[in-house]
Amino acid sequence: MELMTEEQLDRYEAFRRSAIDKLKIKRVLQTISGHNVSAPMVTVVRGMAKVFVGELVEAGEMFADGSLSPLWLKAYSLATACSSTYCA
Repeated sequence: MELMTEEQLDRYEAFRRSAIDKLKIKRVLQTISGHNVSAPMVTVVRGMAKVFVGELVEAGEMFADGSLSPLWLKAYSLATACSSTYCA
């Protein structure tokens, strides 16, 4: 962390302070699966969602000049989904 610039340190601190609501994630998981979801599973999905949002923001700063329109977010999420799975 000593090698981070001031901007990088501010972004890291914002990332550390941010959180995704446990109850909302639990409801989504229970709706999708139709079963009760354990606390560790909720924690894992919250972490994955936080990383995904961080990647969206980072890519938005790189490619969209900081403006994240819904159309751009959809295009980015489809591109990342296809890069990690078998898309035809």
